[in-house]
Amino acid sequence: MSDVVFNGTSFKKSNTLMAIVDTGTSVIAGPTKIVEEMLRSFGPGREKRVDCDTIDTLPDLTFKFGGDPYTLKPRDYILKVTSGSRSECIVGVIGLELPPQLGEAFILGDSFIKAFYTHFDVAGSRVGFARAK
Repeated sequence: MSDVVFNGTSFKKSNTLMAIVDTGTSVIAGPTKIVEEMLRSFGPGREKRVDCDTIDTLPDLTFKFGGDPYTLKPRDYILKVTSGSRSECIVGVIGLELPPQLGEAFILGDSFIKAFYTHFDVAGSRVGFARAK
């Protein structure tokens, strides 16, 4: 992964930041320090909540691979949870530390995969993306 950009700010802190595309993860998870810095504007606490009426005013989240940007709109990374007549909107980006031997990585789960068609080329040991319709 060549960069991760939130609200126009690059958060790539090292040349070894990787991305893991995971169909078994619902949200986007990244190194805790980076995620905390990215989401500071949402206030304190681990679980960030936003007013559901403001989703369209929130910043984009972009992951760059080989210089190509893959941009998530707020509706892609905000989870709207409804129970009865009440809805809550939660930022679907969390901090997660991986074992040190794996290095720093973002896990791109369903929040990313629903926005981008993901092609797993096992024979070629690569992954390709295209905007989902």
